[in-house]
Amino acid sequence: MYNNFIWDFDGTLIDTYPSILKCYNLIFKNHGIHEEEDRILYMLREKSSKEVIEYIEEKHGLTREAFLREYEQYSNREDILYSACPMPHAEEICKRIKQKAKRNFVITNRDETALLILEHLDMLKYFDFVMYYGRDQIAVRKPDPTPFQYVLKKFDLKSEETLSIGDRELDLVTSKKVDLPTCLYHCDYSFEIVPDYRIVSLEELGRFI
Repeated sequence: MYNNFIWDFDGTLIDTYPSILKCYNLIFKNHGIHEEEDRILYMLREKSSKEVIEYIEEKHGLTREAFLREYEQYSNREDILYSACPMPHAEEICKRIKQKAKRNFVITNRDETALLILEHLDMLKYFDFVMYYGRDQIAVRKPDPTPFQYVLKKFDLKSEETLSIGDRELDLVTSKKVDLPTCLYHCDYSFEIVPDYRIVSLEELGRFI
């Protein structure tokens, strides 16, 4: 049983991978780049967007700066930004957590668009705090533990009462740096760090509430 739940955003709480891939495909089309979508999705889920960008730069010569400039242009389009939807059972579980007088938090490498998406989906009401890149002048991303340290201190969260939920090794690595129990969601990959729990459906989180 846990009293606090820290959620990763992309691919854990909200299904944003289709919209991210749509942005990538638009960029690839602009530069005549041909890549298997499954390969890019694998890299995105197993590692991070940083790995994808570095791979594209090394293989195709598209610089990180150019990639990010175009990505920002496309990702902020309303038709792409608001195409994201909750992962199955995400809203139901977040609501149950709040009804039990327990707390939900988000820690994401995404910028303030995380807030915009949650507002659009009418889910922001379930969260005590959303820690996005750049909020409160914290301009570092996972695996830097600073955002976690900030949230734990700000809300006086005890690690043994707080479960960190994510879908990538990046989430496990960062959570373990601050001694949080970890739950790996919907991921078949094997990592050096072993999560405390594995789930294939967010509905399974009901047993931790």
